[in-house]
Amino acid sequence: MPLNNNFYGIYKVMWVNTGVNGFSTSNTGIAPYIISSLKDRTTMQADTKFFMQGDPRSRIYDIGNIDQTFEVSAPVLVNTSGPSASGASIRDGWLLLKDFLNKVYPNGINTTISALPILSKATLNVTSNESSISFTITSDGDPGNTPNVYQINSYQTSNYSGQSTAQQLGISSGARVARNYDFVATFGTIHTYIIDMNVNFDIETKKNYFIGDGTSTSVVPPADVSNGGVFPDGSKTYSGWQFPFISVGGIKASATGKAAVSIGSTNSNNVNYNQQNVNLYGQTSSSTFPTAASIQAASNVGLQTSGQLTVGANTFILGIFNGFGATSNFMPSQLVFNSAIVDSSNYQFTGDGVMTFDFSVKAVYTGS
Repeated sequence: MPLNNNFYGIYKVMWVNTGVNGFSTSNTGIAPYIISSLKDRTTMQADTKFFMQGDPRSRIYDIGNIDQTFEVSAPVLVNTSGPSASGASIRDGWLLLKDFLNKVYPNGINTTISALPILSKATLNVTSNESSISFTITSDGDPGNTPNVYQINSYQTSNYSGQSTAQQLGISSGARVARNYDFVATFGTIHTYIIDMNVNFDIETKKNYFIGDGTSTSVVPPADVSNGGVFPDGSKTYSGWQFPFISVGGIKASATGKAAVSIGSTNSNNVNYNQQNVNLYGQTSSSTFPTAASIQAASNVGLQTSGQLTVGANTFILGIFNGFGATSNFMPSQLVFNSAIVDSSNYQFTGDGVMTFDFSVKAVYTGS
């Protein structure tokens, strides 16, 4: 049998249109990244319909619009210069997240550009075994845009401007997968003994479809490979076709995970190291009534004060050690949320293992 290694993804590199120039000599904005997997899912709404047709056999199609979604998983890596969050050039999941956001919000968080593909969800997962970022990316399904969305390529000197694959990906000196000991975190009042965590960012995207513009004389789907799906305001090019107009809305931040409960061996009321009280309010006798402050401090969720918002400042923090004895903010500037509230703490006490609780945290940005 013949030898064919083209079946193996290890010989390939994913190139994505994140607007980063200087890599490809033939496709502006296409840049390479290290990934674990890529799933490209394109669907077209299709069914068969029955009417009062005098025949039980299906004869009529109902064909709708196009939906295209990419799911990418990429590792978080550190090399001899530290993680990419501290300025190193390793092209891992963190840098892919940063580049995507710079593409969607090139002029700051208050403005967007309609360039394909669009990042709609990012989830950072950190455990004692690994760290990775999962992406959900949306495009319009137009095959004319596909080359401008992503490519799976072998090494090509022309694309890499004469540098090796390892040099362009930032791993020529080696790298390792970032693990739990590379990160620091504070989520609401949960700031120690975190076993594993997911930090989630959801970017609202909406697909819109329109009736065709009557002045158009085109009878075939638009071929806009040279534009990458970007059209000036007021353009009606896509009106009347199966491909959607995609709009970008708000960003939501949250964190979920599991932490250990640590209870001291004293006779007083015990508070675990996460400052989550496992007794009631810290009462010392039946005649002692708790104050509002003690109730809030002892609660396992973010209790509110009547008439005012009660949140902790700078309580949604995720950092990574930069290799120089300090930490850097792991979140790109567009995803800095500094205030968080715990909305769920589910405790599990057992006699044959570590006592733990699952937590859920919601975050907002409290700045100008």
